[in-house]
Amino acid sequence: MTLQARLAGLDWQRLGTVATLGVGFAFALAQAVGITPFAADAGAYWAARPGVLYTGWEMRPDGSLAYLYSPAFADAMIPLRLLPVMIFTALWQFALFLVMALVARGWSFLFVLAALPSITFHVLEPLNLVMRDIWSGNINVLLGGIAVAGLRRPYLWAIPLLSKVTPGVGIVWFLARREWSRLGIALTTTAVLALVSFIYLPSDWFDWVAFLRESSTYQFPQWVVPIPLVVRLAMSAVLIWWGARTDRPWVVPVAVGWAIPMPYPTLLAAVAFAIPVWFDTRHTRRGRPVAPGA
Repeated sequence: MTLQARLAGLDWQRLGTVATLGVGFAFALAQAVGITPFAADAGAYWAARPGVLYTGWEMRPDGSLAYLYSPAFADAMIPLRLLPVMIFTALWQFALFLVMALVARGWSFLFVLAALPSITFHVLEPLNLVMRDIWSGNINVLLGGIAVAGLRRPYLWAIPLLSKVTPGVGIVWFLARREWSRLGIALTTTAVLALVSFIYLPSDWFDWVAFLRESSTYQFPQWVVPIPLVVRLAMSAVLIWWGARTDRPWVVPVAVGWAIPMPYPTLLAAVAFAIPVWFDTRHTRRGRPVAPGA
């Protein structure tokens, strides 16, 4: 058998997935022992304590980043706070690699490789945004993964709805396609988790509502996206509606990323998941049955 035939016979999707997990393990190990910079966003999730969650938009009194998500998200972290903070942030980073590997499969390793030119030569910076998001421990990669997997597993939409909220616009897909059972699962899961959290500590929910009201007067940096959130959210809803009616699931990661409240460039970490979905959709239309989020 020739070398070309052997290469053609390799399962590149599986190899890419395994390679991504290998890089993720090394990445997490480096974080755990303090070789890589501290994952500040993941550290904010670890530092958030029920009862004193909302203390400002910039920094908390202990020097950690501000916590901005719902009390339900913070309550879910309670068991994980038994871990030392560096172990928590390491596991969090590995979990993001795992999401990327499971959802994007072989493409996930291309996202990893795309960061190398930026790191080494400071070129192609936009391609580094997926890895940069994992580096900080934010959840944009997770949101991108849910934008794909959530079309088949609607209960996953509880995560964006109870964290950054507006990326939950993805459930418009079910509304547009009249998939009422899946829409009901997404909303019911969210409501049940929110209710459990509310029963646990109602005051946190009242504080969160007041905190969100303050956002109307807080001047968020617009960065490279000088478009108000309400406009971007409407654009995302329209895009998803169009995609749902025309069977284009790749629009969901794009719309979810576009709807992220603070328009940091790393929102492209969620948008990047549109790439494998777009290729899968093309193959499906050529006769290969690849389901979105499979």
